[in-house]
Amino acid sequence: MRIKSYFSATVEAAVSKARQELGDDALLLNARPSPEEALHLGAYEVVFGIETPVVPPPAPPAARAERPAPPPPLPALPDPATDEADSLGGFLARQDISASLIQAIESSLDEDTVTEQQLARALSRRLNVNSSLDSPVAFVGPAGSGKTTLLMKVAIRESADQAVAVVCADSQRIAAAEQLRTLCSIAGLTFDYAGQPESLAAVVEAHQAAGRLVLIDMPGFGPSELGPARVWQAALAKISSLTPVLTLTATARTADLRLMVGHYRMFKPQRLAFTHLDETGVWGGVYSTAGETGWPVAWLTTGQSIPEDVEDASVRRIVDGLMGLAGKTRAAAAAAG
Repeated sequence: MRIKSYFSATVEAAVSKARQELGDDALLLNARPSPEEALHLGAYEVVFGIETPVVPPPAPPAARAERPAPPPPLPALPDPATDEADSLGGFLARQDISASLIQAIESSLDEDTVTEQQLARALSRRLNVNSSLDSPVAFVGPAGSGKTTLLMKVAIRESADQAVAVVCADSQRIAAAEQLRTLCSIAGLTFDYAGQPESLAAVVEAHQAAGRLVLIDMPGFGPSELGPARVWQAALAKISSLTPVLTLTATARTADLRLMVGHYRMFKPQRLAFTHLDETGVWGGVYSTAGETGWPVAWLTTGQSIPEDVEDASVRRIVDGLMGLAGKTRAAAAAAG
């Protein structure tokens, strides 16, 4: 499939441009505000794909039959379950799991030889998940953590079964409300704007009274913006039965995620969500944040496509991601044998 992006001042104009070039058979894969580095091309980006015929490579010239060279050996990766030269603590540390959790995990495993199943059970005991949606949800977290994209993925998915209202409370990012309004228009979702803290509770309650699930897109606050953060926290505290979800990027280090949790603890998060899991192979930050806070993980995202690249979190998914290195080692050993 050939994939191409088109940029324009509006989503509709970008779609029209794509249709003119690719025809009606092209498939719309994504529509989103342009990233900062592409804003000079247009405010919005649409991504289209079109099937292209597969052309077989030309046949190689006839040559004397030779035994193919063996493939290069796979690099040896340590498996804490089988490699005696590597310690369990070393493996967990390389996955960026916090020192306190490593100590707790090691102390819970008394056997000299730890199997993968035993390690998975020990890791699983420190995780909780919960992706239920039975009250208003506020997506809080640092700027750039993927809150808005996650919100739209969840909103479109949930709109198949219930009425959904998206409320934008972000008055800090330039054109944030208009971008979200456009996305909601494309998806057929109800949109509302509450750019002032004092208006947020009334806006949410009106949509609740109309029987809609309310998802709130909150501004991102840096460590130096505690004043505005406290004002918005007070506004959220006026909403009954609210579920604040702290949205964090999985590409951050465990130590940095711990700092972000400290900054956003004032919002009293009840759940966690992790984005950009497709951009990292180290899940220690996800595991450590969930294990240290005790907050359930609600959602995991693995790309920018809306709404496809989101999944309800599961303990097994997180543990499998964390132990992916060990799984690769086992597969390499099986292939070599």
